[in-house]
Amino acid sequence: MNSWSYLSLRSIAKLGRWLGRATDAAALDATADALAAAFQAAMFNGTNAICDGVCATTPHTAAHATFYALYSGILDGAPYKTDLVGWLNARIAENGALGMPCGSYPAQFLLGGLYNADEDHGNAAFAVLTSRAKHSWLNMMEEFGATVTMECWLPEELDNLSFSHVWSSSPSFTVPFLFFGITATAPGYANFTVKPQPGPVVQGAATLPTVAGPVSVAFEQGGEAPGTPKSTMTLRVDVPGGTVATAMLPLWGCAAGNMVVTVDGAAAPFMVVGDYASVTGLAAGVHTVATALCAK
Repeated sequence: MNSWSYLSLRSIAKLGRWLGRATDAAALDATADALAAAFQAAMFNGTNAICDGVCATTPHTAAHATFYALYSGILDGAPYKTDLVGWLNARIAENGALGMPCGSYPAQFLLGGLYNADEDHGNAAFAVLTSRAKHSWLNMMEEFGATVTMECWLPEELDNLSFSHVWSSSPSFTVPFLFFGITATAPGYANFTVKPQPGPVVQGAATLPTVAGPVSVAFEQGGEAPGTPKSTMTLRVDVPGGTVATAMLPLWGCAAGNMVVTVDGAAAPFMVVGDYASVTGLAAGVHTVATALCAK
């Protein structure tokens, strides 16, 4: 409930800014900041997970408490987000042949939480998306012949399940919005961000229809080991007319002074946002943004 309350405050504040209600938005953001500070102080177990309640009185931890917190953003700025991803990976492994320790509905928030831990750059989420464990979308297709998503993972978990439930279909939006990272940052996609988090995938391309026109994205990872600090990324973005894009490419911990980012072949300035090089102001047209190997 804390996580959902935080996300609601941030979302309504964003709507307020879009509607010109700056004072109201600032008040909502201040409340969200206070909630996040209290949450981080009281509900992190001090090691690797989020407690089910205030840790001093409810020390038990569970995957749901951790991935909802990661998903909502209430842990943004906390230095231990990578540790939480490691704990979730261990919790999934501990579940053995079942895989994800949650149902097919909250799986979308588990994925979103993993993608919201920037330093991982999509590796943990990719392992979940491509799993063949019993709690997986590939198992739905391969074991039960599903052509649309099932109501839950397994027939023994619900004896009257049907094969027509959108709540199980989270990869359908996870892939464009999180794996490829295409996200509107202003109404009508007037501004949008492209922040791929492909994990070990070497290359990929996608086109997302928007009210401003199709946004086409393609990435390729180079270097010695794609999806690791020894990788580079080249990102091609087709920006529709009347819109402006921001491209975000992984730094893998590289200091800004040791990284070169190019836009359409020329070295370009960038800002460091989390563990990403952020290049703003990409106007309509096709642009190629690329990182080099870190010059340590």
